Amino acid sequence: MNKEQSREELKQRIVELETATLRCARAVAAAREGQNLLKTILDSIQAGVAIIDAEDHVIVSVNALAAELIGAPREKIEGHACHMFICPAEKGKCPITDLGQTIDKSERLLVRADGKIAPILKTVASVTLGGRRHLIESFLDISKRKAAEEGLLKAHSELESRVAERTAELAETADKLKQELTERRRVENALHLARKNLAEKAAALQEANEELSQYVHLASHDLKSLLRGIGIHADLLREDFQGTLKGEQRNRLESLDRTVQRGLELADRLLEFAMVGRQSQPNQTINLGRFLGELIESLDLPADVDAIMGDDWPTIDIDRALLGQIFKNLIQNAIRFNHAPRKRVEIGLMPTVDEHYEVFVRDNGIGIDSRYHEQIFGAFERLHTRDEYEGAGVGLAIVRKAVTRLHGGVRVESEPGKGSTFIVSLPTGRRQR
Repeated sequence: MNKEQSREELKQRIVELETATLRCARAVAAAREGQNLLKTILDSIQAGVAIIDAEDHVIVSVNALAAELIGAPREKIEGHACHMFICPAEKGKCPITDLGQTIDKSERLLVRADGKIAPILKTVASVTLGGRRHLIESFLDISKRKAAEEGLLKAHSELESRVAERTAELAETADKLKQELTERRRVENALHLARKNLAEKAAALQEANEELSQYVHLASHDLKSLLRGIGIHADLLREDFQGTLKGEQRNRLESLDRTVQRGLELADRLLEFAMVGRQSQPNQTINLGRFLGELIESLDLPADVDAIMGDDWPTIDIDRALLGQIFKNLIQNAIRFNHAPRKRVEIGLMPTVDEHYEVFVRDNGIGIDSRYHEQIFGAFERLHTRDEYEGAGVGLAIVRKAVTRLHGGVRVESEPGKGSTFIVSLPTGRRQR
């Protein structure tokens, strides 16, 4: 072979080498572009992704989210054994290499570079790249989901506990309600029987009161007839022996007359007490001041009595008969138990208290010791003898009975030698001025 031919062959080989070099450079560039494109694609995935050489267990590539989850930069992860970052618990053995072409999806624990453990959901696929088997692992951080699940489990457990407690409480409450219902029925039955007995007793009492009223009425009538008969015979004796009666005999006849009069008064007062409220009348609308003024005029008070009335009286609805019995007896008592040279009876209105009017009757009489303030309202309760002060001892008992019928009250404020003030409480009813 001549030199000319050798030169031509050398030039041809140089051209082929240059062409091969250019193709190699283009292939390297294409490979780099492919790697860059792969990294771009992997970084766009919203999960951590790692590509592992399944034969030597080396991490070939990871995306940005995987590096973030592992807690180390890519350059410290890629090219290292997978057990150092992804499955350290297996100590060099990666159990997923035996999966072949199957897909594994399971929950695992990821030990981060800082030593903290994070639960992950890992999906593994086996593929062949460049004639070698590789694993593509994708994993998601499920810490929040796990925390939520634990919270739900805890809440569910607490809810079950509360439901159990509440169920027990409801059962206990149901038992108590059942017991209370049983007790309530028992009480209602007892109350029904009590009401029935009370109604029967009230009817019996009403009948007894009717009979008592009739008895008192008849007894008063018969007693007054007997006393009048005694009085007539005493008058006849006085006429028959007018010229022969001695001083002592005359005194005895006069004492008999006084006794007869006291008996007649007692009979009248007993009948009045028994009949208080027995013949109820419909309420009438009256001006209290005008009513009391007319009552004072009808009593024809002695000349040594000054009756004084206040002003600005209300108009009320009330039983006139009961009201008259109350203040007639209080005024008469104010005069009877009074030895002042000039007797004074004052009637006035106190401020309204608790839906009641309070009317007072004040005198300048002998007064009453506080020990007897309640006792004096009993029937036949006398603090003095009949020789000292006249009266049957029924007046204040009539007052209390009549006031009670009106759903009111009466009390006394008094001291010996300083007069007395009787305060009558009356329901307001319809108030007008």
